[in-house]
Amino acid sequence: MDIVVIAQLHRVVEVDPTYHFAWNDLGVIYSEIMQQNRQAIAQYELALSNDSTYAEAWYNAGVSWLRESDTRMAQLCFEKALQYDPDLIIDIVDLADAYFNEGRYMEPFVLYPFILYQDSTLASPTKNLGLCYLVNNDTITAVFTLKNPSN
Repeated sequence: MDIVVIAQLHRVVEVDPTYHFAWNDLGVIYSEIMQQNRQAIAQYELALSNDSTYAEAWYNAGVSWLRESDTRMAQLCFEKALQYDPDLIIDIVDLADAYFNEGRYMEPFVLYPFILYQDSTLASPTKNLGLCYLVNNDTITAVFTLKNPSN
């Protein structure tokens, strides 16, 4: 089934290579279904080459870079996504919380400070960042983070 959808989307971009939605959809399939993040990133880049303000593609690329453990590129993509659609901050919080709830603390260590830099009023990222420090046996930083959420 995935192969058929991929083939159909490739046909769409053959007909109209500027159709950035199809490039993004290809990226989602490669990332979410096939677990091929590098291939997904290439598709998101093609979407963005046709519309550099397409926030969803920036966000999706950020997720794929994060899965590839390239936190610098992930952060750059998330910054671009928020530049074009500030409401995506909620999606980034949800992503960080999902990693946190899975017990995967590397990603939240990257995402929570980024989120708090964007919006220091959010409670969940502050609390969970403190808990990440606590889980990693950094009690002093955990207490400091929980007592001083804006720092």
